[in-house]
Amino acid sequence: MRGRIVSVKPKILEQKLKVTVTVHTKKQGLLQAFMPDRELSALLPRSILLAEKKQALPELMPTIKAMLKRMSLGRTVRIWKYDEHYYFSFIPWREVRFCEK
Repeated sequence: MRGRIVSVKPKILEQKLKVTVTVHTKKQGLLQAFMPDRELSALLPRSILLAEKKQALPELMPTIKAMLKRMSLGRTVRIWKYDEHYYFSFIPWREVRFCEK
């Protein structure tokens, strides 16, 4: 199933960054889906935001939220269900084809 991200909500749960998004699908309407860690790592490289640190201050959240919104809103994603929760992944590069002008 595919859909388009319409909202992004980062949270701190148990001292960890967790991100949920609202995805609009043609089949099921609006769904809440979790952003897997690999997708989060692709959008927010820890080395850029924190260097070598393993702790982040909560004051970083507005920056994180702005970055996630800018890089996620409107994107088409693939959605799947695991353990009664929805998750998503961005469309992979292998589906992209370059064409002549």
